[in-house]
Amino acid sequence: MITIPRIQNIESSRVVHELISKPLGTYLIRASTKNDDIVSQIKTQLETNSCPYVVLSVRADETLYPSPIMNYRLPLIGPNGEHDTIKILEEYKQNENNSEIDELPTLKQECIVTEGDTNWEIKRNLFQKSYIYIYSSDDDNNDIEGSTICNFQDGSMAIDVYNKRMKNEEQSFQHEFSILKNLSYFHIVSFYGICYESDQIKYLVFANNGKSLKSLCPIVEDTKRLLVKKLSMIGYQIACGMIYLEYKHIIHRDLHSRNILSDKNDYVRIADFGHAIIKDDDDERFQQSIKNSKLNFQTRRLAPECLSSPPQDGQLMDSIETLLTRFSSKSDVWAYGLIFIELMMKENNDVYPYLPIKSNNDDEIIQIIQHVKLERMMHKKPDNCPKSIYDILEKCWSYNPEDRISFWDIRNEMMRIFKSQNN
Repeated sequence: MITIPRIQNIESSRVVHELISKPLGTYLIRASTKNDDIVSQIKTQLETNSCPYVVLSVRADETLYPSPIMNYRLPLIGPNGEHDTIKILEEYKQNENNSEIDELPTLKQECIVTEGDTNWEIKRNLFQKSYIYIYSSDDDNNDIEGSTICNFQDGSMAIDVYNKRMKNEEQSFQHEFSILKNLSYFHIVSFYGICYESDQIKYLVFANNGKSLKSLCPIVEDTKRLLVKKLSMIGYQIACGMIYLEYKHIIHRDLHSRNILSDKNDYVRIADFGHAIIKDDDDERFQQSIKNSKLNFQTRRLAPECLSSPPQDGQLMDSIETLLTRFSSKSDVWAYGLIFIELMMKENNDVYPYLPIKSNNDDEIIQIIQHVKLERMMHKKPDNCPKSIYDILEKCWSYNPEDRISFWDIRNEMMRIFKSQNN
């Protein structure tokens, strides 16, 4: 006899944190929220309300499924869309062993989430082994990232996690945390919670979603057809993630291959939200978001509108405050296009390789301003870049932001190219 489950009013962004520490098979049923059409990843376009549904979220074995939390959008069974949850579960269980559809995670126990604020802390003693330092940045934030194992449920299960260590940067930590805790989408890095090593040192804890795309450069395949398929599917997935960020009014502002992760199954996820800002109708929140975010941008990836006017007497003409207001989803589109240039290059190379890297940062900025903003030059086509892909990149680099292709159209174009290689 199936007990009557509870349909919970819980935002999708809380689901991963609530379920990740639970045993396999733990599930919750939640009422749909306004962005579940995107979050559930069952359909790529918004649906009408003609088919009411709930979302079933299940703690799954990440060695068998593409994500430790799998979301399933299930139609309400009643003739008028009423919450007939027993029939919903019965139908799901009947399909668990149906060979005609993908294997579904087994449901074992329901998770009831308490109301109120989420406690995002993950206790330090749950980590199985000492922290492994694998990356240290050059900026003032002093981030150090590494991989370790986190044991939940008193050691009955373990999950590979990826940590971002932030030292003496409370403002940056809180800013990135405030953005991450409201994100939940397959093509965005999975955020699990926070861990405190001391008052000065904190960790942001994520799923270990693979290696950066930069570490896989250059992308090489045996045939041109396979290369086009590989690049178009990477492009499709990144565009899906960026559409979601647009929906959440988030501008990434640091989109490049080091901040895109790819796992063993070639699933791609966007990471690192230290530079991200929220830009919506709330101007006060927008200004505070700018104030709290990182400001050390990679000049070679900035769109023309985000570069200062030519300097006079050695001084840049536009104030940093003015430039920061010019970032938009369309400046992310510009940076998106440059990712594919990186994918064609060796790991230690940078975009615009025909422009020498200047040891003096001011000289580097002036050089990029001259090339991108004044001369309005697009990045040259690498010899190994397929024309079908480069045609999209050119649309990403229209000089005026309003003339650039949208992420919706990029996604559709990348899928069209991918499908064309199957014929």
